[in-house]
Amino acid sequence: MYEEGARNFLVVGIAADGCISRLLTLLPHQPEDLDSLGCVKAVNNYVQYHNEKLLEAVIELRSKLEDAHIAFGDYFGINVDILLNATAYGK
Repeated sequence: MYEEGARNFLVVGIAADGCISRLLTLLPHQPEDLDSLGCVKAVNNYVQYHNEKLLEAVIELRSKLEDAHIAFGDYFGINVDILLNATAYGK
C-alpha cells in the first residue's frame, strides 16, 4: 500500500480475547487460570505478547517510512479499561 502512495495507516492490536464470554464458556479452565477480571490469563498473556511485537514492528516502520503516519490502536488497553471502569462507559 505504501508503494502505491498510501501514507496514513492504522495498525490495530488484538483485544483482550481471554475475556470473551464464548472463550470462557468453551475453553476448559480452573479458577486459578483466571485473573482478577475473570479472564483467562494465558490467553491474555499471549495477546499482550503479540501486541508488544506488533507495536515494535510499527515503531520500526515509523523509522523507515518517515513520510508515513502510522498509528497503533491499542484494543487490549481500551478493552481492559472498559472492564475495569464500566460505569464510566455507561454500563
